[in-house]
Amino acid sequence: MSIQLVCNINKQFTALHVGCTGSLHDSNVYQHMRIAQNPQEFYEKDQYLLEDLAYASSPWVVPAYKGVVAQNEENHSFNYCLEKSRVRIEHAIGVLKGRWFSLREMQNQMRDNREIKYFVCWVVSCMILHNMLAQIGNEWVDLYEDDDPPHAENLANNNIGEDVVNMHEKIKPITLAWKNSQL
Repeated sequence: MSIQLVCNINKQFTALHVGCTGSLHDSNVYQHMRIAQNPQEFYEKDQYLLEDLAYASSPWVVPAYKGVVAQNEENHSFNYCLEKSRVRIEHAIGVLKGRWFSLREMQNQMRDNREIKYFVCWVVSCMILHNMLAQIGNEWVDLYEDDDPPHAENLANNNIGEDVVNMHEKIKPITLAWKNSQL
């Protein structure tokens, strides 16, 4: 089973497709994604998906130059920059697997639909948490790096401290936005 992911410049995942057989080429898997079928929902003016030369060019997809045209010095330089930029998705996947080590240990063979659904839910959950942590950044660490935070007693007594309320209010819109997203 293949998983195809799209991330933004900040290494946050913006689209996901799970379900095609592993033998299907990535460019064909992409055609099954909502981002490919309804790109206007995902891209604003002057936004593009950078891809390797296996993908077809479209108003929203910018693949590398191929063939004789790729030998032109400017096009060759463009392809080099494009390739460096595409490393972001590989890095984002590495960070995701580093944060959620369980993704490395997922079984390669799923025996039934229930296991497939569980796998998909697990991956999506990890991606949502990854995006939330990427958006919140160091604020999460700053609030929770103490072993015994000053508001721990208040939490036990349901007297939520101001810093927890602030973090709650920061996380809530992110969570609600993801609830309705395609991811």
